[in-house]
This record gives sequence, C-alpha cells and structure tokens, in this order.
Amino acid sequence: MKKTSEEFGQGKIPNSLIVPISEIPRDLAKLAQLFVRLQQERHRADYDSQASFSLAGVSDLLAETKAALELWPALETHPAAELYLLAMLFQPLGR
Repeated sequence: MKKTSEEFGQGKIPNSLIVPISEIPRDLAKLAQLFVRLQQERHRADYDSQASFSLAGVSDLLAETKAALELWPALETHPAAELYLLAMLFQPLGR
C-alpha cells in the first residue's frame, strides 16, 4: 500500500500496472501523499515509544485528512481513482 501510494503521490502509474491512463489527477496525488504521511504517523505512534504528539499537530493532521476526504466525491469515478483503489487492494506482496 505504501509503495502504491508513493507512486500515485508522485503522479506515476506503478510499472506493474498496464492501463490506458496517462495522468494522475492532482487531488488524487494529494490523497495518496496524505495516506503515506498518515501511515508513517500511525507507525510512529504504534512502534516508537519515545514519540510524542501535540494536540495542535494532531488537530492539524485531522483537519488535513477531513479536507482531503472532501475531495473524494469529485474523484471517485475517475479511472485513475478506481485504479488506485484496486492497486491498493491487489498490489503484489512485498511492495
């Protein structure tokens, strides 16, 4: 999921996918980048016993997440968005 999100976040179609889509919408790239950041923060919270989180920092991240999720209705029927979801679910193991 991380690798797929990183590639979509950079506006790239993963090499493992052969599809007739040439461009990732900017808002989809933003969502993918946010997914990577949220996953990194979750890992930090789960595995770094020295990590600390401020209320302001968490509130900012929640607000950013809410704003990003509001982009989804305009994206959900775009072929690249459908491909992103499928790639997240069916990516090869070890990616």
